[in-house]
Amino acid sequence: MKKRNRSAIRPANTKFVMKDSPDQVKESAGPDVEPKGRTYDCKHAGEPGGIRCEELVLGMKLASIAITDDNENTLKKVGKTNPWQIEALKIVTGSKEEAHKPLSTILSTHFDLKCDTIIDVSGFTAAGHFLDTQGYIAHNDEMIVLAYRCTTSAFDWLTNFS
Repeated sequence: MKKRNRSAIRPANTKFVMKDSPDQVKESAGPDVEPKGRTYDCKHAGEPGGIRCEELVLGMKLASIAITDDNENTLKKVGKTNPWQIEALKIVTGSKEEAHKPLSTILSTHFDLKCDTIIDVSGFTAAGHFLDTQGYIAHNDEMIVLAYRCTTSAFDWLTNFS
């Protein structure tokens, strides 16, 4: 197999600037660099496939609560190594007490969602690969949510590398 010349693919002096970059960033890239990407325009939010800021915030909240489940003390355990996760749930739910409630209660109370499945798979595959995945599936009449927990342990990192 012929080895490709990487400099022919992307020269070392190539610069990339986003259209939404501040003017001084665009100017510092030089006159030969054409800004790339697309600029967000609020008028597109109401069109099919459009995304509203409220939807992004809701998505972040639903992703943040994937850190917990219905088992007692999960958040407390995760919070020992990742205390910012407890803070995120306090922001999402409004208090420390609410943050430590079961996931199904948080989904129901704060998002009007029914928790269908709490995902908790760990162990090894037949080929010896690590498995450690947690998350949930929930729904209501307007949406279906599938959210996965972030990396919270050494075993998670081994799963990530598998």
